[in-house]
Amino acid sequence: MKEWLESKRVVLRKSKQTGHYSVWDFVFDLLDWVPGLFVLLARMVFWMLRGFVRFVHMMTSN
Repeated sequence: MKEWLESKRVVLRKSKQTGHYSVWDFVFDLLDWVPGLFVLLARMVFWMLRGFVRFVHMMTSN
């Protein structure tokens, strides 16, 4: 994860150093981040549902 984040920082730093960070750069950065956000959301929903099911099972098993 650290390597990936550092690679993104390097790309952004290079774009800012040249002073040329276009709309397309932003669009491609956004397209790079969106799948990761969906995966994070899916994992959060999965863990919340799993915890809820375990809680209900624990409460009804007595």
